[in-house]
Amino acid sequence: NERALTNDIFINIGPIFRGAPDSSMLALSNNYTDLETTGLRGEMMKDFGGNHLLTYGFECTQDDSFNTDFSKTSTIIRFPFPPFSSTTVTERTRANTPNAKNSACGAFAQDELSIGGRLKLSGGIRHQEVSTKATPTPGWAVRDLDYSDRSTVGAVTATWAVRDYLNAFVSYG
Repeated sequence: NERALTNDIFINIGPIFRGAPDSSMLALSNNYTDLETTGLRGEMMKDFGGNHLLTYGFECTQDDSFNTDFSKTSTIIRFPFPPFSSTTVTERTRANTPNAKNSACGAFAQDELSIGGRLKLSGGIRHQEVSTKATPTPGWAVRDLDYSDRSTVGAVTATWAVRDYLNAFVSYG
């Protein structure tokens, strides 16, 4: 996934005092992000007699993120007398975010039980571990920017087929 975002913004500030010509600001920016993702997902299902279905599996992904940014802001203050204008230009080439390797791995299971053809009860659980490791990026001190976390979540749901085209459900997770 490659994304390039370019902004060319002109703002009329107006006169800085009565009788002065309009002053302005011009902001140019270029942001480029290259995100390469690799991953694997496995999902299996086991049917227990037609009314009891177990789904389980795992997935792992890794993103390699590369970022560059450039911005140039020009502010022009105009006067009706010499020096007639004053221009201030600032440039920034530091990426807005550091380059990084992001990974996520998870395992899940869900059990669905059909009762009487109209009612389905299901319960599921998922455990996931995520991490980010900052990689060398010009202008960034990437030491101590790494992050990792893990969580386990679950949900239970009851679905009632009110009509062929209408379901009512309640869920807690």
